Amino acid sequence: MEDPALSAPASAAALPGARARDAGRVLRLVGVFVAFAWCWRILLLIGRAQGQLAWFDLRGFLVDAWLALLLGLACSGRRHLAALVALGWAAVSYLVFQHVDILGVLPNVGHAEFLGDATFMEGSVKSVRFIPLLVLTLVLAPLGAWRAAKAAQGARSLEVGLGALALSLLVAVLPIQSGPALWRQTNALATLPADLFGSEALVVSDDPAVEAAIASVFSADLSGAPLARAPGQRRAKNVLLLVVERLSAAYVKQGQQTQGIDYGIHLEGLEHLADEHLFFPNFFSHQAQSNRGLYSLLAGEHPHLRTATSKMTEVTTGTRERGAYLPKSLSQAGYRTAFLESTPLHFMGMGQFMRHAGFDLVQDSSSVINPRAYGGWGVDDGSLLDHTASVIEGLERGSQPWFVTVFTAGTHDPYTIPDASFRAGESDFARSFHYLDKVLGEFLAGLKERGVLEETLVLITCDESAGLPASYEGALERLDKNWGFLLAIAPEGWKGQDTAAWGQADLALSILDYLGLEQEARRFGGRSVFRRYETPRDFYLGNTYTRQLAVFSKEGTLALFDERLNLTSSRAFDPKALLRLGEHRPAPPRLREQLALQGLRDRRLAH
Repeated sequence: MEDPALSAPASAAALPGARARDAGRVLRLVGVFVAFAWCWRILLLIGRAQGQLAWFDLRGFLVDAWLALLLGLACSGRRHLAALVALGWAAVSYLVFQHVDILGVLPNVGHAEFLGDATFMEGSVKSVRFIPLLVLTLVLAPLGAWRAAKAAQGARSLEVGLGALALSLLVAVLPIQSGPALWRQTNALATLPADLFGSEALVVSDDPAVEAAIASVFSADLSGAPLARAPGQRRAKNVLLLVVERLSAAYVKQGQQTQGIDYGIHLEGLEHLADEHLFFPNFFSHQAQSNRGLYSLLAGEHPHLRTATSKMTEVTTGTRERGAYLPKSLSQAGYRTAFLESTPLHFMGMGQFMRHAGFDLVQDSSSVINPRAYGGWGVDDGSLLDHTASVIEGLERGSQPWFVTVFTAGTHDPYTIPDASFRAGESDFARSFHYLDKVLGEFLAGLKERGVLEETLVLITCDESAGLPASYEGALERLDKNWGFLLAIAPEGWKGQDTAAWGQADLALSILDYLGLEQEARRFGGRSVFRRYETPRDFYLGNTYTRQLAVFSKEGTLALFDERLNLTSSRAFDPKALLRLGEHRPAPPRLREQLALQGLRDRRLAH
């Protein structure tokens, strides 16, 4: 019989070794989860950050490891669960990679509605990259997790649990920086609680002072002096609104020079037009996504600045009522109206909304005959513009003035370019914009040759902005993702640059003001780009991707807020170049209140 006095020390000596083996078996499972998360993170850093690491990237790797530790502990010894979780983890890690690779930002749970849309899925599937690596991870992740979980069966590791707790505390004390991209500092799964529960509820008040404050910030302002016309000069009778997917002033020399940046893309056709006509280098989209941008352009009001169901969707589902839309106002003034886009009309409920907004004719790619190319988002930009020229030719045969809105999509990933040899050697992103630049020039030249431009106001703008590469994001506080484009071609021959702050919500009022429909213009918000104002104004932006709100105050302070309206940064800016940012400057206290009031106003109008 064994002497108890001898066996007790032997058991005690074996205990640390057993614990180490248990910890090692659990950590092997954790390593499976870590490996696949870090694989895609490293690829993003190589692609979007040019392989340049910064100290805040450490936080991103640590968050991945923390989540992997939690998953490893939860699945230890549970083979089937571990395999399923690993498969889901690998798939989600790739989907996040794909989203960040294309848009430069983490996905948001509020955008999950698009997963059920066939057009969105078709366009997304066609832009899939690294397919062999994806297949390999989807095979190896569940297999590796199964084997590691089997080896860890029966293992109990207090050390790994304590490590997860320590890592949780470390992640908690490392603050997220407001300048660098969020994807470099965290994991999409770690942002889920904030996405689901983070928005601060706004208390509805019946105080008349609240209503007055809202009206003063977001109502129509026609107090500026109209641009001068030569004696006898008639204004245009027709309006052509060209909305280019993700276009930014960053892609023309005039925009780059204004903001003091140097970027490799130069769209020479648009640069020539900017020299010869009226260009607005400080034009911004108020939000991200096409449905929000188109809504602002045509409804003449801000979108939801914080993440929420888009107002366009609220209109089409009957939860929001609005009586004033630009096409409806022009129809009532005797205009014939048309909306043409390449993307199928059912996507985002665009077709339903455009008919509700008052367009007589609403068409998508299905109306384009013999397109040059067809991609995930519809026909190429050249084919859509050819079709637009035919529609305008038909409208010109009538006696009524017309308003035509065209929405292109060829510059959205995966990009639709008919000629594979066109500017070979450049990125598909650059090629798509150069192709748009080329066919847009040809389209406008055709209109000029037929005399259409002699009596047509042409506005070239964007639905949202693709912005700049990651290397610019810190210096520009990620506001490049709102930096849009506006150029006006008018028979009056106006030319030069207007460096005031302008946004999409200004366009509806501006068009009606230009046409002399001032009373109708007062039903919309904003200022007119065809007037000059003596004083600046507070100017508001949001971005559902970056989860950031911004206010350019009339005092010259840029205030940045998160979606809970916590102030994250406050800097001076150049009022003639809004993205030239200076040193820290205290933010006026009213800015946060006005953001809250705007949200309150939006919720009152929805039901």
